Amino acid sequence: MPIGNSLLAVACLMAVVATLGYGLALFNRNSLISLAQRAYYLFTAATILMSAYLLLQIVNHNFALQYVHSYSSQDLPLGFLISTFWAGQVGSFLLWLLLLAVIGLFLIRRREENQAAVMFFYLLVNCFFLSLLVVRSPFLLIPAHALAQFPGGVPPDGQGLNPLLQNFWMVIHPPVIFLGFALLAVPFSHALAALARNYYDNWARNALRWSVIGSATLGAGIFLGAYWSYETLGWGGYWAWDPVENASLIPWVLSVALIHGLVIELKRGILRRTNLLLALSCFLLVIYGTFLTRSGVLADFSVHSFTDLGTSAYMILFMIFFLGLSIVLLIVRLRSAATGLNLKDKYSADSVVLIGVFVLLLFALLTLAGTSAPLITRLFGEPANVSISYYNSNSLPLAVLMAFLIGIAPLLLRWDKSRSVLLRRLLPVLLLSAVSVVVAVLLGVRQVSHLLLVFSAAFAVCTNLLLIFLTPGRIGLRSGGFLAHIGVGLLIIGILASSLFSRTEKINLYSGATPTETLGARISYQGMRGDINTRDNALLLEVENGGQHFTADPKYFIARENQGLMRKPYIKKYWLYDLYLSPQSQKTVGDGDKLILAKGQESQIGDYRIKFLDFDLGSHDAGAGMRVGARLEISHDSLTERITPYLAFHSSDMTSDTEPLPGGRGAVRLLDIRADAGLISLQFTGIEGLAVVDLLILEVAKKPLINLVWLGLVLICVGMFLSFLRRLKTAP
Repeated sequence: MPIGNSLLAVACLMAVVATLGYGLALFNRNSLISLAQRAYYLFTAATILMSAYLLLQIVNHNFALQYVHSYSSQDLPLGFLISTFWAGQVGSFLLWLLLLAVIGLFLIRRREENQAAVMFFYLLVNCFFLSLLVVRSPFLLIPAHALAQFPGGVPPDGQGLNPLLQNFWMVIHPPVIFLGFALLAVPFSHALAALARNYYDNWARNALRWSVIGSATLGAGIFLGAYWSYETLGWGGYWAWDPVENASLIPWVLSVALIHGLVIELKRGILRRTNLLLALSCFLLVIYGTFLTRSGVLADFSVHSFTDLGTSAYMILFMIFFLGLSIVLLIVRLRSAATGLNLKDKYSADSVVLIGVFVLLLFALLTLAGTSAPLITRLFGEPANVSISYYNSNSLPLAVLMAFLIGIAPLLLRWDKSRSVLLRRLLPVLLLSAVSVVVAVLLGVRQVSHLLLVFSAAFAVCTNLLLIFLTPGRIGLRSGGFLAHIGVGLLIIGILASSLFSRTEKINLYSGATPTETLGARISYQGMRGDINTRDNALLLEVENGGQHFTADPKYFIARENQGLMRKPYIKKYWLYDLYLSPQSQKTVGDGDKLILAKGQESQIGDYRIKFLDFDLGSHDAGAGMRVGARLEISHDSLTERITPYLAFHSSDMTSDTEPLPGGRGAVRLLDIRADAGLISLQFTGIEGLAVVDLLILEVAKKPLINLVWLGLVLICVGMFLSFLRRLKTAP
């Protein structure tokens, strides 16, 4: 038996021993706790060694292993080579198990009343991932008959890493996401343990620390994924409401709701059942999201979905098991876990936070319904997905309400300190928020819901900034919550501005031609550096924008691994916007005598500058048919003329005339028109050097205030990490 599978067997055996030991401790068999602890340490050691062994096989290019052969290759640099550890489903399950095992080392050291119960349920989660690795081991060898065809009995190279994953963010994004998922298993275990033992003292305090660090880590992972999509994929966005994206967003939103609910429980002694439900739901939805993305059920609806490797039935089994266990314990302890929802002061900050918890819960449920639409609709016929408008229309009013709550809650924290002083300080906040609305109107925002969103987001930013500076004791670690709330406000403004005011144009660029003006920038194409079959090539663009001149080098190449075309945009960052240059296609063509132009567009062909001004409808009568022309402005050297080639439509055919170009060299003919799209097709004759042209179709976009999106996400994560450090310092 290979070393890796031997270590897997040891990990399984020790996990079972530890689980039984802690499980029997629930029935007062405390003498087994010591055995269970030692077994857990051995399980963790076996998991670490198993992970190290797989990594060693990857680094040493042992392509006899199916997993190594499927995801790595000789030409990968070390960073990408290491990232193949978690590039596939099986490797990512092993990474997840490794993180769970290591986290358990910190959890096992806690001395609390429910520790045995917490470790029992936590080990059940570990056993879930161990079972998936047993079903599909990362140490399977390529079958002997397949190896026999290779000299030496080992493939000389692997299939390689997906070109889209050969990116810096692949090295850090998945581990951060999986760490966040693994951390959320701890409050899940605390909730099950509290329900199982019907003992709730300190459960909220213990669960809160893990919920904060889990939510902060998962949020950081989501942020890295969004930036990866924006920087690498070339579609110009950062969030598409893809089911795989939502699979991490939903647990994160619920974890944020859980954090606030636990704070209220610790302060007021209420909301316990809601918090238990949230703690259970966070990790249950992690498992559900894993099933959605790893089972292949969303293959037709998500660009990120994995194919089924035979583990779907086991994921469904464990999902049903954990869901059933959670429901049974909740029902049995429904009465004993009750605390009530009454607050003495209905206009306190805690009341606002309570409303915010249920707003977040509603948002998560609506997003979950949209994400699950393919499964739900499958029950009634052909599976279908919801449109992006479903998410946007549901999110907008909830975002308005949430931003307002974030703004009003910190004010209510100081309401009883000095009401008159607070009212005086509130006036500038309201004034600044109103000014932000006026600015939005001047910039072109007209929809009332968007203006309400601007006001509430600005209100949230201003009030939380005010509280940081008005409360000296909250500077430092105690400012974490305020920073996170400021981040939410900035994020909302950034999303709204970059969505409403983003402008995009596609232009045709010919190598060596004069610059083309678009969106206030002048861009010329200088050809390709390197070969299209090599990933380190570049499309060379000379750009003038805002008085600044620079060379842009977006990537465009054919990937060796899948022979697909890969694109990587070039992003020039400014304080107020990003200039986003994304290649759409590049080709060397032999019909360089043809040109397609949109109304108002300019382009270069040979020594001539062509601009399509407008259509000319010409004449229309029963005898002569209809004539449609294209008004063109032609520039050559210092000479500029306007000409209008025509198409004549008769009952049975279509004819076109030819117009001479300025200077007497060459002519142009109108080949076709598409009036609905505002496009014309022209053909040129008599111009030298048109046999072959290097044509680049480039998408140019300006994305205003996009940096507020990234700043907001950073502040949210930083604020949550500060809150975790504060909880750590105050831990008993």
